[in-house]
Amino acid sequence: MARGRRRVVAAMSGGVDSSVAAALARERGSEVIGATLVMWTCDLESSGRRARECCGSRDVRDARAVAAAIGIPHEVVDGRAEFVERVAHAARDAQARGLTPNPCVLCNEHLKFGLLLDWARRQGADAVVTGHYAKIEGGALCRAADRAKDQSYFLFTLAGDARLAEIEFPVGGMTKAEVRASARMMGLPVAGKRESQDLCFPVADAGDRPGEVVDLEGRVIGRHSGLSRYTVGQRRGVGVAAGRRLYVVALRPEGNQVVLGDEEDLLVTRVRASMVSWRGDPPERPIEAEVRIRLRHEPAAARVRIEAGGIVADVVEPLRAVTPGQALVVYQGEEILGGGWILGGDQPGMGV
Repeated sequence: MARGRRRVVAAMSGGVDSSVAAALARERGSEVIGATLVMWTCDLESSGRRARECCGSRDVRDARAVAAAIGIPHEVVDGRAEFVERVAHAARDAQARGLTPNPCVLCNEHLKFGLLLDWARRQGADAVVTGHYAKIEGGALCRAADRAKDQSYFLFTLAGDARLAEIEFPVGGMTKAEVRASARMMGLPVAGKRESQDLCFPVADAGDRPGEVVDLEGRVIGRHSGLSRYTVGQRRGVGVAAGRRLYVVALRPEGNQVVLGDEEDLLVTRVRASMVSWRGDPPERPIEAEVRIRLRHEPAAARVRIEAGGIVADVVEPLRAVTPGQALVVYQGEEILGGGWILGGDQPGMGV
């Protein structure tokens, strides 16, 4: 016998955004199953942080309380093994290669819209509902209404993916203030809960080795405590007194070196990236678009082309601190066309 109502799985992190998303799905008439992904268990003693609950008991309790308040079942989905392999280990492997990883993209790709989506299908669900600030319009992944909270950058791997037909973002057309107001109006127990900005696993690599800090000419000017503690564009904590501000302009894992330079040495006019995802067929000719190189980066006008399976973006105005390992995401208007992982950038005046 066919089901009478559409069934969805609501990813419930215990926060206000995912809670409102689940409640909205319920209000719109779907049969909703709440699910909390447990991805990491913090070792608070070894981390040296003040004791708190992390990625676990408190958030599960909050999600369960919201599920009870809106009258839906709640399940816990164990994603710890997948998280360690696909996110934590991948991030540390990237660090060992002198890259600055983006765990949030990996977590969305492999956990929330990988493992959890597979789990939802086994429950007979038609879609996964999350509290991400993004929109899906006409089959395209688009920016959220609230520009300050927009998370489409972290979701770029879905841009050309059939999974979009199985995903819903109920709060993508709302502002954060509207989401909070909705939570209060609905009487959700997490309406006043603060947002967590913590990384859910330690980023420093225990295998780090001290090494040399060098200038752009290769002269040794100091020592560093491990490559994973540095990223392109960093100024504080470089540990070198030179009488002027110096910035990390490159990491050289082959020589275990941190390279410092002046701020102008961080400017690039071309960004090169691998191509991970593209909506439809990649363009055969250069296109006018906008690119983002980090979450809090305002999209920059660029001429984008696909070359040898990668993305090359020539920007109108030089970009600062283009960081290998982060994502280059290509937009046209509200829509994400595609994106990939940044390989590097070229300085102004270099050949085309």
